[in-house]
Amino acid sequence: MMGPEKEQSWIPKIFKKKTCTTFIVDLTDPGGTLCQCGCPRSAHLSVAVEDAFGAAVVTIWDSDLHTTEKPTDAYGDVDFQGAGRKASNFLRLSDRTDPATVYNLVTHTWGFRAPNLVVSVLGGSGGSILQTWLQDLLRSGLVRAAQSTGAWIVTGGLHTGIGRHVGVAVRDHQTASSGGTKVVAMGVAPWGVVRNRDTLINPKGSFPARYWWRGDPEDGIQFPLDYNYSAFFLVDDGTHGHLGGENRFRLRFESYIAQQKTGVGGTGIDIPVLLLLIGGNEKMLKRIENATQAQLPCLLVAGSGGAADCLAEILEDTLAPGSGGGRRGEAQDRIRRFFPKGDPEVLQAQVEGIMTRKELLTVYSSEDGPEEFETIVLRALVKACGSSEASAYLDELRLAVAWNRVDIAQSELFRGDIQWRSVHLEASLMDALLNDRHEFVRLLISHGLSLCHFLTPTRLAQLYSAAPLNALIRSLLDQASYGAGTKTPALKPSAEPRPPNVGQVLLMLLGEMCAPRYHIWATGDPHHDHGCRESHRGGESAHLLSVRATSELMLDAVLGQTPWSDLFIWALLLNRAQMALYFWEIGSNAVASALGACLLLRVLARLESEAEEAARRKDLAAKFEGLGVDLFGECYRNSENRAARLLLRRCPFWGDATCLQLAMQADARAFFAQDGVQSLLTQKWWGEMDSTTPIWALVLTFFCPPLIYTNLITFRKSDEESTQKDLAFDMDRGLNGEGPARPANPPEKMPLGVMSQPSSRRCSPHLSRWPQFWGAPVTAFMGNVVSYLLFLLLFARVLLIDFQPTPPGALELLLYFWAFTLLCEELRQGLGGGWGSLATGGRRPGSSQPLRHRLHLYLTDTWNQCDLVALTFFLLGVGCRYTFGKVQGNSDLYWKAQRYSLIREFHSRPALAPPLIIISHVRLLIRRLSKHRARLPSSPDNFRVHLPKETERELLTWESVQKENFLLARARDKRESDSERLKRTSQKVDTALKQLRQIREYEQRLKGLELEVQHCSRVLGWVAEALSHSALLPPGTPPPPIPPGPKD
Repeated sequence: MMGPEKEQSWIPKIFKKKTCTTFIVDLTDPGGTLCQCGCPRSAHLSVAVEDAFGAAVVTIWDSDLHTTEKPTDAYGDVDFQGAGRKASNFLRLSDRTDPATVYNLVTHTWGFRAPNLVVSVLGGSGGSILQTWLQDLLRSGLVRAAQSTGAWIVTGGLHTGIGRHVGVAVRDHQTASSGGTKVVAMGVAPWGVVRNRDTLINPKGSFPARYWWRGDPEDGIQFPLDYNYSAFFLVDDGTHGHLGGENRFRLRFESYIAQQKTGVGGTGIDIPVLLLLIGGNEKMLKRIENATQAQLPCLLVAGSGGAADCLAEILEDTLAPGSGGGRRGEAQDRIRRFFPKGDPEVLQAQVEGIMTRKELLTVYSSEDGPEEFETIVLRALVKACGSSEASAYLDELRLAVAWNRVDIAQSELFRGDIQWRSVHLEASLMDALLNDRHEFVRLLISHGLSLCHFLTPTRLAQLYSAAPLNALIRSLLDQASYGAGTKTPALKPSAEPRPPNVGQVLLMLLGEMCAPRYHIWATGDPHHDHGCRESHRGGESAHLLSVRATSELMLDAVLGQTPWSDLFIWALLLNRAQMALYFWEIGSNAVASALGACLLLRVLARLESEAEEAARRKDLAAKFEGLGVDLFGECYRNSENRAARLLLRRCPFWGDATCLQLAMQADARAFFAQDGVQSLLTQKWWGEMDSTTPIWALVLTFFCPPLIYTNLITFRKSDEESTQKDLAFDMDRGLNGEGPARPANPPEKMPLGVMSQPSSRRCSPHLSRWPQFWGAPVTAFMGNVVSYLLFLLLFARVLLIDFQPTPPGALELLLYFWAFTLLCEELRQGLGGGWGSLATGGRRPGSSQPLRHRLHLYLTDTWNQCDLVALTFFLLGVGCRYTFGKVQGNSDLYWKAQRYSLIREFHSRPALAPPLIIISHVRLLIRRLSKHRARLPSSPDNFRVHLPKETERELLTWESVQKENFLLARARDKRESDSERLKRTSQKVDTALKQLRQIREYEQRLKGLELEVQHCSRVLGWVAEALSHSALLPPGTPPPPIPPGPKD
């Protein structure tokens, strides 16, 4: 690694020092041996003292005319002996140095991060004692704000006056803080007043220079550097012992910084520079005037004395009612009172120049408190804009985002007086998303930002690039790109980055059945095929990114119809908890999305290598599971029929999976334990039979099938079989971006969860009882239970009584045939693929699957594993297990969660139990062959409902209404909590105190006006009295009228 000597060896070639070239005698020196530059004659070069004629003609020494620049001889690191802290950077430079080179030195060579704000502190006095509230302002206000906002603090950097107090505040704050960002304090001091500056001189640089900063008595001419600063600029204007030589360079340096941009989340804003005036003598007026001419805002600390109080009082007078030219005399009196030794005319002109730009001035008083310093700073920057156009406040808004002060943005930037448009808020929203400022995302979107226009492929790529280098999502994206089998084409320097293969990542994590759908997008317009409206709650707008065809060069994820879905998936993948919760709140498909998020987060948690990150994902998954449970409970209480349809509705966003499938794969046991879910599962368990049918009647009918046609078995009536009617919505369809509601479609007579069948296949209700009874899962389950019991009895008899070494008998052959039928049923399930497994890559019904994949899906099912264990034990001759012994631990919750897969399993099983199930197998084989030849449609899925577009849209609208009611109720409960009440009370007290301060200010102004009126009355009385005794008025002139008294 290159050492600091090599890294900074170029500094003398760029930065210069100044040397006096003309000795001009100082007339105040009685001996005539002192130059006006402050150095004695003996310290000048021979060239400077030989030009006696030029020195006699010129009587005033000028730094620009009477100096020459040479390579600097003081730079490097300064080690404050005895301070016990890290060395600081320092540089001696000419006051004519280009500030651009200095800024480059600081940010590149010295390695300081570009600031989000620069606070330049001026004023103060040479005293070592500062008022207590000013110490709190510096420590709890200025320094804390600098640390939280990433600001630079700039002062004189000397161990005297305000520079010393700021250094103490920096030291105390960093000593008390347990960590965090280091506060950057920089000193800009005149070289000629630095004590022990000779120890800093080394033409090759000092790394470090050993600097003694204490021990010498103060002489009021030279001052030591303060050891609490990170960097020093020792400005050389050629003078020695003269204060103020750094002012010109400091103003140019601060003005240059104000024109630079800082990176907030990869984008840039103009760096705000603010001058903070605390006290100060009359020389500060000229510095403030120069700063206002450079359009730098100033914050005046009222109550600190000196120039700050003078300007604060004059500013208050100019803003008071009735201010005008009559107050010029009062301003002069006030200037004489504050600065009795100064030239009143010169100072008056400087004050008038400052007041011409009074929008750059803001007053801070002790009543505001140090904790409000950041608010006051932003208010000063906002006030300096002085415009109602939103474009003038963009940097201030992004600065508030960088500070993460949404309260400041609400109180100062979104008060209603600034006309914000969507395009104005986009850069700030990007900053908020990148820096995980979820409160700002809420604020900006609530003030009219259009996500449809905001979210482009380039911005989406930038959002995914914000993930840390060691994050799980980065490795998954790399795997997706590698698995695509394509190489990313080289991009031109001006080309926009391509979005990552998020679609492929989701396919790897969730499988095809529940991975979000993707539309194809053509290159060109970044907003092409959005198809999105400002409302996002329509069922037709639930798609997001696109996966290109295999013939394309690569799988390309691009924007789809709703940006809410894109950002929701982004927040889940990057584990942005609050962002994900917010985008879930404003998105559609609320119940399914909550369960899908729970599934995705738990899959990601299993892949996480970092324990802390995995725990955060698990916690967020639990929150989404709770939201799904609570929201569905709200829906079920409102309408049981609609809630049931919501469970069975296929969600296009999650790969046509249903809520039940998502909950099963997410292991959301609490969701299955709800009354609404269990009610639907009970209905599905009994099929078309009434769930109140007694068990004894079911058993009796099972062994005596003719009883099906009696009243022993109760079947549901037709009005109970039909789904709920599609009621017309009286609400405004503005939720979906549409006009008034239209009449609803005619009610559809369709069993819940079953597609409507062709009329040709329908039969009379009496004849339909036979297939309805034997097709019910409870009947198939009972048949299998009876079959298993008979099988065990037969197995026990053969094993204990008839098991002989002779050739097997009839019972033993029957046992083998029975076991063979059980094996055939397991083979049917394994080769048939069933409904698959979501999290392990299940496919949609009807799609062809490889044999290996179907066997893998079969083996992942718990019930199938139990069956295989039982068959294995039988084949090994060890014994047979009862499959329901698997349920243990939290049996109630576990059983309710497993009940769904059990019911679905017996929905797919043939009605006959082993060994008669072989008849069903032959029948299914014949049907499969005939269906393949005739290409008949596949049988309907009893656990998936296919709704018309209008019905689906109305169902989603109803779900959105219930979600809003749920969120409102939760917000109301939070608002009524003790902590929120205390917070609101505190806010009201603060508001009342502010209003009281304003009232006191108005009272003071009114008292001032009353005094002026009284003074004017006395003057007028004196004038009238003088005129009455004057010879100017003729005798007999009537007296002046008496002013009217108060009315009764």
